[in-house]
Amino acid sequence: MVPPFCIFGGYCTILRTVNIVEIRQQPMLALALRRCMRLPGLPYLCIAGPVGCAQEEAVEYLAWKYGDKGKHLAVYRAIPEELSWHTPAQAVEAVRVLWNKARHGILYIRNLENIFADVNAIPVLETFRVLIASDPNVSLVVSGDLQAVVKLHATNPDLYNYFSHAVVKALTPAQMSELVITYLKDGKITFSESFATHLETELRRAPGMGNMRNSRVAKKLVADLSAKGSGRCVDINDLDLSVLKIDKSAGEVDAYEQLDNLIGLVDVKKTVKLWASNASLLERREQLGLNASGMGQHMVFKGPAGTAKTTVARIVSRILAQSGTLASGHLVEVQKGDIISDVKDQTARRVIELVKRSLGGVLFIDEAYTLTNEDGQRDAGKEAIDTLLKMMEDYRDEFVLIAAGYPSEMEQFLNSNTGLRSRFVRIIDFPSYSSEELCLILKHLAGERGYAIDPAVYTALEPRLKLASKYPGFGNGRHVRNQLETAIMRQGDRVNSYNTDEEIATLTEADFVDAIHSSGSTTRLL
Repeated sequence: MVPPFCIFGGYCTILRTVNIVEIRQQPMLALALRRCMRLPGLPYLCIAGPVGCAQEEAVEYLAWKYGDKGKHLAVYRAIPEELSWHTPAQAVEAVRVLWNKARHGILYIRNLENIFADVNAIPVLETFRVLIASDPNVSLVVSGDLQAVVKLHATNPDLYNYFSHAVVKALTPAQMSELVITYLKDGKITFSESFATHLETELRRAPGMGNMRNSRVAKKLVADLSAKGSGRCVDINDLDLSVLKIDKSAGEVDAYEQLDNLIGLVDVKKTVKLWASNASLLERREQLGLNASGMGQHMVFKGPAGTAKTTVARIVSRILAQSGTLASGHLVEVQKGDIISDVKDQTARRVIELVKRSLGGVLFIDEAYTLTNEDGQRDAGKEAIDTLLKMMEDYRDEFVLIAAGYPSEMEQFLNSNTGLRSRFVRIIDFPSYSSEELCLILKHLAGERGYAIDPAVYTALEPRLKLASKYPGFGNGRHVRNQLETAIMRQGDRVNSYNTDEEIATLTEADFVDAIHSSGSTTRLL
């Protein structure tokens, strides 16, 4: 038999070259497979991460490795829908049927997250645990996104502990290039030297693909090249990057474009782009043997109220997913009430659960300074900070923490623990908007609702906004939004169904003016 480790380092005649390449591109998966080999009996493997990142190849490898005399184990591929039944008893029976079908082979269940979408998730998972303990004649492999695996640990830790675990990541452009070349060779499709030389460069220019940077996309690209080549040598000019684009829903805007479309915040935009570019280069730097240690990803957003801190955090999460830096790029938004518990020793548990929910994405803590307020919950706040520090280090490559709040209060937050400031790679200052920018925001918000604003409004509004912005607690964009909503309500007293469509869709100075004071001599905006 071919030595088992050769699949990760050299050519193996039993499995196709593409299997070797795809598994080798996922170091944690390769390590988990090695771990399986050292354990007695059939393996149990859990793979977390985006689809198309060597999960199928790992199953093929296990089928070959544990087969007898060169004959692969049978693999029964199931989907969670096969376990979806009306009653728990029916779901449990469905699990047992699948187990029996896969006896003396491998039962592979994809899309673990879909199991948790079913009402019978708990009895289904418990049945798997019982079967593993009582009938070890089936190798169980499950795969799903990071959040599903976190839920598995929280829901049934005993079942979770049976598995060897691996996390797979979206492929880098270099890895995508390697796969495309491998697939072309495997399909005996010839290509020019120019194609091989420039492929990676062209892939780096491709639009952000997020979780779609995987072998499925590489195969789609090769299929397109094969159809165009039709027997001739494929050249770099045959490469069509449009097949790599994510299918966007109607009206969805690219994350970088969404960032650029924000009003003002020039320095914030530059800093976010610089940080995102460095974050996306970490893996590439490591591949080149460069020291990328210390390049954390956590950030602090400091700024007055209403300066788009939450909006930018949401965009950052999309940028990181689009660039492949994070697996999913989802955003988990929390405040003090979601973290601090009135029950002793429960705050740390909450923090751990929130971080695990955020794996593959961004954990955004709004008004983070409230965790360190000196009140009756001071000990709970210290417990939260201490736990966050550990989780930020333990999962530094798996999620991004963004802590946001007012400038002076966030400085107190960063000084509350000697190790806290050093955990954040970037502190971004969000300035207050100028009166001109606030008027542009008002125009933009009104346009989103289909309203036009009479130009006279801006002339009257701008000096008053400039004055109001000097007062403590001014709400910036939030203040303008509130004024727009008030103006829309006031317009209801001014127009009726007999007015023209244009009159109903236009807000005038009268809609932004307060009621005349009792003296009858003055009116004021805002």
